[in-house]
Amino acid sequence: MTGAREIRRTLAEISAAGSTVEYLAVDITDPAATAAALAPYKERVTGLVHGAGVLADQLIANKKASEIERVFAPKLTGLRTVAAALDADRLRHVVLFSSVAGFFGNRGQSDYAMANEVLNAWASSFKKNHPAARVTSLNWGAWDSGMVSPEIKAVFRERGIVLIPVETGARLFTEQFAAGRAADVVTVLGPTTPLSEPERSAATGPVTVERELGALTGHPIVTDHVIGDAPVLPAVAALGWAIGAVERAGGTPVRQVRDFAVHKGIVVDGTQPDRLSLTMTPAGDTVQVAIRSTDDKGAVRPHYGAVAVPGTVPAAATVAGLPALDGGRDAGELYTDGTLFHGPALRGVRRILAEDAARLVLRAELAELRPGDGAFGGSHFAPGTADLLLQAGLVWVKLFEDSASLPLGVASVDLHHPLPDGEPFLIVVEPAGGGDASTSVLTVTACAPDGTVLVRFDGVRVVSAPQLAAKFAGGVSG
Repeated sequence: MTGAREIRRTLAEISAAGSTVEYLAVDITDPAATAAALAPYKERVTGLVHGAGVLADQLIANKKASEIERVFAPKLTGLRTVAAALDADRLRHVVLFSSVAGFFGNRGQSDYAMANEVLNAWASSFKKNHPAARVTSLNWGAWDSGMVSPEIKAVFRERGIVLIPVETGARLFTEQFAAGRAADVVTVLGPTTPLSEPERSAATGPVTVERELGALTGHPIVTDHVIGDAPVLPAVAALGWAIGAVERAGGTPVRQVRDFAVHKGIVVDGTQPDRLSLTMTPAGDTVQVAIRSTDDKGAVRPHYGAVAVPGTVPAAATVAGLPALDGGRDAGELYTDGTLFHGPALRGVRRILAEDAARLVLRAELAELRPGDGAFGGSHFAPGTADLLLQAGLVWVKLFEDSASLPLGVASVDLHHPLPDGEPFLIVVEPAGGGDASTSVLTVTACAPDGTVLVRFDGVRVVSAPQLAAKFAGGVSG
């Protein structure tokens, strides 16, 4: 059989490369058989790659329970069974083969999509419980091999979907073990579009959505963002809402935003509006976003504005010459000396690694905050970690202009990769020119320890506000 020949050839190639390999045949949906097969290796296994899967495509109205169980069994029961047969605390690498069908959905694959999305959730849960392990759920696009028959290939060609060549897929897989990919708990590899596009009428005019502020004002992202004695809605929450709303309305990831501006921040002191409206207006390849409130007399007040550019993917970039993560000095005092005003949930600036006006480098690490069940974020943006970039701008102004300050806007936001959740990364702050006596213009870049750019804020405008220094220090709580 072709499968047996491929297995023998693979085993021979691994042996020829100098590695020891053993092949075990077992039904991974059978807990007892799996535990018995893996028992001799339990104390030695430090990595798990789970790639099992079965297709039984059928429209949901015609699905049979037996077909759903057949699809669920290898992916879900199989993963649970294998994981239970191993020592979870010994696992340094866990890689799951999920699918874009789970990430985006796919016609005729409701059960397959659900099974793969469960893998994504399992990966996030396992990473939370085993933070030292490298855990990744790879949401693969279709490979030019394996389950993809010639007939399916023809369908993909008609839809304009590019298949992943075997060599490319193998390279993408091995790259996940590199240090730069350590934060990729859930990632999409291959085309970042659904395998079957839903019919969607493109909006030709403005679309407005509204959101109550009540639930958000009690969240730590607001209650730990206090100036003086009043919580203030973080600018990144508004930016994240804009990104997420455009993604959900258009079905396309937003990786670039231009001209984000804070017109009138929202202070949660009892006078704040009960609800905000977000209006999306298509303008060519962009979407103009305006966040406003309306008072009891019908007067409209603008709060934030931005221009989203759906579908634009920033070119890969790196930052060279970065210092080691454990150098420099502790940054804890920044949250008590009037530099920063943030409470415990937002205190993610950990060390000052390089202290120069031409290039300030900070070490950052923060467990992500996702208010509103993710409504204030997007596929590549979460507000808690993103706030650390604006905090870094305030640190630069305090260190080199000796003033408290607040952000006014960002000329351009490039989202290369999601910021790591609870893992260290670096923030580089550099003056960009174009400022004046009261306003500094900065470039703030978040990058992985190897220099891979994750997020870049260009043209961050920060206004000096010396009168706020006392409020910054006075509003801090331990």
